[in-house]
Parts: sequence; structure tokens; C-alpha cells
Amino acid sequence: MLKILADHAIPNAQQIFSAFGDVELKYGREILPEDLKGIDALIVRSVTKVDDDLLKYADNLKFVGTATSGIDHIDRKALDCRKISFAAAHGCNARSVADYILSVWMVLAQRYNLDFSQMSIGIVGLGHVGTRVYRRAKALGMKTVCCDPLRASQFSSLLESMQGKGDPRYGGEDEKVAALRILSEGDEFLCDMDLADPSLYSHSLEEALACDIVTLHVPLTEAGPDNFCPTRHLIGAEQLAKMKEGQILINTSRGAIVDNRALYNLLSERPGFIHAWFDVFENEPDILVPELIPYLEGCTAHIAGYALEAKNRGTEMIAQAMVEKLGLSVEFEVPKVPADIASIELNKNAVITNSLLGRLVFSIYDVRRDDSLFRTQCYNGPTFDFLRKHYEERHELKMVSIKCSSPEQVRKLYHLGFQIRTGS
Repeated sequence: MLKILADHAIPNAQQIFSAFGDVELKYGREILPEDLKGIDALIVRSVTKVDDDLLKYADNLKFVGTATSGIDHIDRKALDCRKISFAAAHGCNARSVADYILSVWMVLAQRYNLDFSQMSIGIVGLGHVGTRVYRRAKALGMKTVCCDPLRASQFSSLLESMQGKGDPRYGGEDEKVAALRILSEGDEFLCDMDLADPSLYSHSLEEALACDIVTLHVPLTEAGPDNFCPTRHLIGAEQLAKMKEGQILINTSRGAIVDNRALYNLLSERPGFIHAWFDVFENEPDILVPELIPYLEGCTAHIAGYALEAKNRGTEMIAQAMVEKLGLSVEFEVPKVPADIASIELNKNAVITNSLLGRLVFSIYDVRRDDSLFRTQCYNGPTFDFLRKHYEERHELKMVSIKCSSPEQVRKLYHLGFQIRTGS
């Protein structure tokens, strides 16, 4: 039986990981090097930095898992040197983050009477989250400009390696489709045919930043020989200076993707020049530039991916990874969740306007609640973490079942993330 140390904030950690052995729970920021003595498996979230310092007393550690998509808090070299297996829950919160962004769009549509069909969106990073945002943007009629040079390079390299022969793993199907399947890492949502085009990902950052809406979905990476596309301060003073009045900038990836000081300098001199909505900040939980907060259109405490289904999915993915990485014969029980929490029937003549869509989205998740809560608290240090530890349960939009009659209703609401019923 294994000795497992897990972040207390991981849902169902005790229930699921007890199948593997003895489980100790501790809040992620409180995990210390000495806590890892005799521990076989460490399960964390993004607040725990797993590096040489944390691992110095890890005398029996065989597996580290993070129940998150991002891995910038994990020193992979430190794990590799110690021959410690690693897994992340890539894509576990993708729906949740895309739902968050849709809720933000609905808020902004109400405030500024936006017509999305006449707007462009620059999507920087087209992975698990960015692809879902792309789907939602297309459903609203936006012109999409996608920038993901790493994915474009990977796509092109795969196609070149196939040399017109297809890929036997996919029955010799079209090389672009086969390459897309490989890059998607098992996420079927990323395998739609219109994504099988390397040129889709090849727009420049400058082109993306020229759009009416700019949304960021890239990992935090540092400059260095091993990084093809370093992203720290990807949006700095130079890029911000080129933005136009009234543009919308949304960051749900990592705080340091945007130079927070440079953004404060811009907005303090020109309040409201751009509409910036941030879920992440530099140097969380002690926000590097707290004076930026009053100038933001909206802000939350790094909770975009905090839907209950996303968290549960992350826990399950890491448990399955433990079985595979450690070669275990363990059966674990995953808590059952309801198939849906609400059912709505639309009139067959209902047009999916911003007003109707806003009501549907807000009935499940109204991001204004989290924005207001964040602003009314002391949003730094311990309080930032408190808001995350005690986050009020919310659900993904797919937990709402909507009965539709018209093909247009089905198409639009499906791609916007809802569960669709067409029968009786």
C-alpha cells in the first residue's frame, strides 16, 4: 500500500486515493520538504511548487501528479533526475475556463451592447482551452484569428514526417487529420475537421492583438534554449502600446503572461482605454501590482477552471495516471455526478440573441458574482487563497440540458457548450 500526500483542495482525494493506500491531506501552500519523508505519491494543484527544495527529503517518492492543466509549478528536470514519474490533468478544466470566458462575453455584451457577429477575436494559444473558446467564438459569428506558433510548428513537422504516406495508426486517413489526432492527445473535442489545418494556427501575435477581443491561453514558459516560444511578459509595454481604444483583453492562463506593471501604467494614465478582464495575476497570492485591480473591467481569484466537474475530472485523470505509471492493479471508485442539474425547453421560434444567451449562461454561472466578491475582499495574500479554498460550488454549462427544435438552436447552443436534447 502506498503512502500518499495530497492537496486538501483536491475534491474526492480521500475517497479516490484511499484505494491506493494511506492518504494524508494538507493544503497545498503548507506542504513542506519534511512532509515528503516516506511518501510514495504526491498529488498537488498549482499552488504547490514542486522543485529541488521541496524534494530534498523525498526518500521514497515514485509519483507526482498535478490535478491541473498547467505545469509551470513543476520542475520536470528535478523529477527526471530522481526518476520520479509525473502526470498532469491536461484539459481537465478546459470546459470550465471556456464557460467562464463565455460568461465574461455576456457581461460585456450587456455593458457595451456588443454585436459579436461584427467583431474579431484573437485567440493566443489553441490547445484544450483555446480550441473550445474558438468553437464558442465561431458559434457567435466572430472572425477568428488564432496564434499558436508551437502548435503550427508541431503540425507542420508531423505532416513532413508522414511524407504523403498517412499514418498507420489512423488507417491511412488524410495526413492532416492523422496529425491533428496525434496532437490532440486523446481529446476528441480537438479532432474536428476544420482544425486539421496548420495555417489556422499560424497568425502572428501582432495580428491577434489587433482584434476586437484578445484572449490568452498559453502556458507560462521562460526564455531559454529549451523553449520554442517563451511566454513570460508575452504582452508587455510594447504590445500594450499598440492596442486600440475599446479592445477587450482577457487573461485566464497565467498572470505573468501579461506584464502587470505595464498594464497598470497604461490604464492609470488612460482609465478604460482597454477593457481588461483578468482571472490571474503576477505573483499570486501576493499580487505584484494590486493597484491594478481598480482599473480592470473584471477580476477574479484564479477560479476560471473551478467548476465542480472540472475538479472531479482532474482527480480522476491523476488517479488513472497513477495506475498506468506505477503499473498498479487498483480499482478506484469515482463519485457519481448527476447527468444534468437543470432542464430548459426553448420555443421553436426563439432566436438566440445576446439577451437570451445571457440569461441561459447566468442561470448556471454569472461571473459578476466572483468579480464582486473579489473586489469587496482584501484581494491579496491570505485572502486571495481564502477565496479559492472556500469557493462556492459551480457547474459547467454542459450540466444544463436544453431542448431545442430548430437546427440553428441546436448548432449554436451545442457549440456554446450546452447539453442538447432534440427528442421528447
